[in-house]
Amino acid sequence: MPICTSIPVCPPTRDEYYRLDRLVTGFAYGIHNGIGKLLDESVYQVELARRCLRDGIPATREMRITVSHGCFSRDYFIDLLLASGVVVETKTVQHLLPQHRSQVLHYLFLTSLPHATMLNFRTPRVQHEYVSTTHTYASRHVLKVHAERWKCLCPNMVGIEGILIDLIEDWGACLDISLYRDAAVHILNGSLQEPQSVDIAADGVVIGHHKMHLLAEGIGFVLTSTKGTTQTESHLLRLLAHTNLQAIAWANLHQTSIHFVTLQRPCS
Repeated sequence: MPICTSIPVCPPTRDEYYRLDRLVTGFAYGIHNGIGKLLDESVYQVELARRCLRDGIPATREMRITVSHGCFSRDYFIDLLLASGVVVETKTVQHLLPQHRSQVLHYLFLTSLPHATMLNFRTPRVQHEYVSTTHTYASRHVLKVHAERWKCLCPNMVGIEGILIDLIEDWGACLDISLYRDAAVHILNGSLQEPQSVDIAADGVVIGHHKMHLLAEGIGFVLTSTKGTTQTESHLLRLLAHTNLQAIAWANLHQTSIHFVTLQRPCS
């Protein structure tokens, strides 16, 4: 199986999710009031799980999800899974940020669960957020491929295109973009796992370096997940103009659409 969980997962009904969310949030407030906001995240996880189990709610800490494709494999761990279907992520940060929500959505997509709860214990009062998605396993596997501007300049460009499509068809879309990137370069060629240092120059003077995967000499590879591609393309062209690269092979995966674009240095 391309995505496996260490225990069976079963989506709860909407009412059951909100019932469990109310209970675990109440436990979180009690823990926060009792031991404060300054402890390590693992302490809150352990105590949340203990209180859930004490009250008869099945609770699994660090539930493992294994994502694999061919020779590539990666493990993820959910902080707390209640009743085999409610994801609870605990944080000890100043504020919950978009990347925290993205992480939880990633877990929902991997497990095909609709709802999750985030709890932040570092704030003066426990910060609580719902995270939900309407995407299903089926909807994430309807992929639209746009390759009208894709010009294969080397064999690895053909390879990376096919691998990315295979990964999305296998795992579904909407996952953390770094997972697709790391898997693609690993499967294509192990030597591509480490990005290379590319010189950045201005007025003929090297002013710094930028890490980038290279598909061949002079051809960089960039995978993004932006909603609008115009601004990203503009910045990639500026980056290209300040390197000695011939081209950038760019793929942008947003939701269930992937665009393949070859950006080349203008002919002089």
